[in-house]
Amino acid sequence: MTKQTLGNRSFINGVKYSPKYQGVAMVGTNDANVWIGFNLGTGTPSQANWVDVTGNNIVVPLRPVLGIALDPTVSAANLPVGYAAIGGFNANTPTTPGHVFQVTCTANCGSFTWLNKTGNLPDIPVDSIIVNPNMPHQVYAGTDWGVYYTDDITVASPTWVRFENGIPHAMVWDMQIDRGSTTLSVWTRSRGAYAYPLPGGGGTPTATPTASPSPTSTFTPTPTPTGTPSPTPTPTCAAGYTTATTTGNITAGGTDTGNHCDDCEVTVNLPFSVNVYGTPTIVAYVGSNGTLQFAGPQPKPFFFAQCVPVNPTMGGPFLNTLFPYYDDLRTDDLVACPDCGVFAQTVGTAPNRQFILRWKTTYFNHPGTAEFEVLLTEGSNTLSVIYGANDNNGLEAGTGIQKDLNVFTSFSCQQAVLTLGLRVNYIPTSCGSPTPTPTATATATATATPTPTLTPPPRTTPTPRPQPTPRPRP
Repeated sequence: MTKQTLGNRSFINGVKYSPKYQGVAMVGTNDANVWIGFNLGTGTPSQANWVDVTGNNIVVPLRPVLGIALDPTVSAANLPVGYAAIGGFNANTPTTPGHVFQVTCTANCGSFTWLNKTGNLPDIPVDSIIVNPNMPHQVYAGTDWGVYYTDDITVASPTWVRFENGIPHAMVWDMQIDRGSTTLSVWTRSRGAYAYPLPGGGGTPTATPTASPSPTSTFTPTPTPTGTPSPTPTPTCAAGYTTATTTGNITAGGTDTGNHCDDCEVTVNLPFSVNVYGTPTIVAYVGSNGTLQFAGPQPKPFFFAQCVPVNPTMGGPFLNTLFPYYDDLRTDDLVACPDCGVFAQTVGTAPNRQFILRWKTTYFNHPGTAEFEVLLTEGSNTLSVIYGANDNNGLEAGTGIQKDLNVFTSFSCQQAVLTLGLRVNYIPTSCGSPTPTPTATATATATATPTPTLTPPPRTTPTPRPQPTPRPRP
């Protein structure tokens, strides 16, 4: 497996098995070879098959492969995606710089493609690498100077961020994730071991706050020497949404937006302005997990198992976001669902157009499909969602709309209520015209001039103002 070019320094640096398929493993050597093995541990002689995926070091630098990892979310054992962590420095191989590389195989690695995923990592050795099984786009790299991570390894040049949450600036020799995918352990040279709760790793779900009506204070008119009625406080209100249900049908067709992935989002230009929580926009960000963001860019493609309001464990909350069907969905399984994706179309003519975004997805965790659409209407700030057939009527999904973590409207929370033909309208609330407040009638005349000796006539006793029943908050 080694090149045998470094004498007693040509050896295997590491072997890592796939967390998902126990018969698949990856090997990295000190003289820059990478192998992927299949049918391992079957107990039958001559079943194992090792494939050299080094590719003559055309892309992978001719430097030590210090760490390797296999993506735990690939769809089949014979279609691996792997990562190689490279030691040394770019000056050692100036024509092939880089420290993190990704290999994607066809069946049994009959052919493969290497990509440089180093991005903005500093030019220091990367000693270990691992993929978050809860969010396969999130990859951790252990370097000579601590841990770095990227939230999206799929982009051409990933952005890596130094992990500063208690881990020292020391060589990270190895990293592991427990079987339950809840904890990342980091093993350093000379500075000990550390554990970190893995994003998306489950645990106790966060309780969804329930808005309670605020108590209404009773206004009591205050007598004044001049008989002038006390001013009535000016009512205030905050932008929000109420929901109303009716029926509707899915609109077939549309132009493919290019959203075909496990976790991703694409930008869509709207044909007319839409006002969400008082903010107009002509751009929306369509997420594969059933999200539609109107404030951005705020990339949060990963699924966080929560109901509205959704508070991701990284990147801050969703802002001005509609959740038509928030679940762990996929738009890229074109074998099980050849017509899956997110599709856009405009119907009608100005000023009476409607813009439709239609999702057709599979589920990440179980078979079945879901279809739903968002309907935007020109000249109206009402946002509508129509549901087609789906596997469990939203039993695992959250739906609603949120401005932030304090202002939101939740329609359903993991309830089987998103039935075929249901239409939910999210209707913006407004203050409307203020209701006149009963005011005690003053008996002093407009021409009276107050003097120290003036005795005002007795005032009528004001009738207490009836308290309105508070409007239920969403």
